[in-house]
Amino acid sequence: MQFATTVHVPCSLFLVLQDKNLVNEKNITINIVSKNNANIAKMPAVDSQTQKKFAYTDFTQKRAIRALRCSPFKLSLFQQMLSERVAMSEISGSNGLRNNYTKNSLSELAADNALLWLIEVGLLRREVDGQGITDSFRLTPLGRQLVENASPQSWDAPTIGDRLLNALIRIFRLPF
Repeated sequence: MQFATTVHVPCSLFLVLQDKNLVNEKNITINIVSKNNANIAKMPAVDSQTQKKFAYTDFTQKRAIRALRCSPFKLSLFQQMLSERVAMSEISGSNGLRNNYTKNSLSELAADNALLWLIEVGLLRREVDGQGITDSFRLTPLGRQLVENASPQSWDAPTIGDRLLNALIRIFRLPF
């Protein structure tokens, strides 16, 4: 016999519990309360081990792969983003070459423009902290799926057709 449990926790405590992976029981409902004990949200705890991956269309995946291959970045940058955020200072200039993140040295503006395109395609997101947006980047679920399934062989140089199509889509912001 299983019992459903309701737990009332302050918002800050919930975030700590979530970070420590202590909130993952299937039969717990969490009421997040403010300082004056007013309910902010009521949500079931999530079992992160059994969550399903997003299903993306072939079209979306091909567009994303083309954008990755046409970018000035190496697979090692995105593999690093699988485990942690990567700051702009680690990507631009000589640090990008030293860290094996870029194919050639990029100015901060060029790196930022390339990363912003990957954000628009849906592969990356900016890291956010308590103060707002930072200069760091992380993978989105789409980016994570593509990088986890990528091999160095699949990261070959893009064809002229790939580069042309990517440039046209990027310039005109076409949805395909």
